[in-house]
Amino acid sequence: MLNTMLVPAIKCKMRIDNPARGIEREPKSKRERSLTPAEIAPLGDALDAHPETTSCNAIQLLLTGTRKGETLSASWMQFDLDAGVWLKPAASTKTKKGRRVPLSGPAIALLVGMRKEADPKDPYVVPGQAKRDADGKRVPERLPEIKRVSSAWCQEAGLSVQVPKLTPAGKPSVDAEGKWVMVGKPKVRTHDLPHSYAAILASSGLSLTIIGALLGHSQARTTARYAHLLDDPLRAATERVGAVVTGAGKAGAEVVPLAGARPA
Repeated sequence: MLNTMLVPAIKCKMRIDNPARGIEREPKSKRERSLTPAEIAPLGDALDAHPETTSCNAIQLLLTGTRKGETLSASWMQFDLDAGVWLKPAASTKTKKGRRVPLSGPAIALLVGMRKEADPKDPYVVPGQAKRDADGKRVPERLPEIKRVSSAWCQEAGLSVQVPKLTPAGKPSVDAEGKWVMVGKPKVRTHDLPHSYAAILASSGLSLTIIGALLGHSQARTTARYAHLLDDPLRAATERVGAVVTGAGKAGAEVVPLAGARPA
């Protein structure tokens, strides 16, 4: 943090050196969380029932593997719904490279419905008031609404835990009876939804190369964190071989457990 703050100070000639440069940073452990199929089903029901459809639609688009920034800045010109593809411009992607992303049937149906309800004068897929940064780039301001909706659907889908509400001083709030005021804390973030998309792909047996292409990863090590999820399809494949080797697929054949001792 200090190193980042001192870099512009040197550019503005407020300092001539950066004393924080070269200091080793404490390693950070990345949080990995993906929704299971059993969790995704009630999530969809909660989103369908929520009255704030715009934010719900944006959240559902995150389950196509796209990043939050790409979703909120997407314009209708980027979509070819007849061909079922999303043409992401280089300016909107993390790798700064244009991408052609195929869309699933449910994603196309969602976008077609959003298009019918969209204001013809609004070029953006996720409408809402917006401001522009110093470079003139559009900055969506729907994030507060999406966070509120996320808290609501996590509560409805059973994906939140009750924790004490904290005061500005960081102490638990209490009611008139002196009891802690409890609030729901989501166990899932919107950032976890694209990760869930990748997890489903890996668990389905797709290669890391294909997963990386769908997610727009420029480096193989970025996709490698999903490698452990390939265990299930690999295990299923090796079980099929084991069944053939032991004769489990033949009528009347003796099945010899691989983990046990072989008979003499």
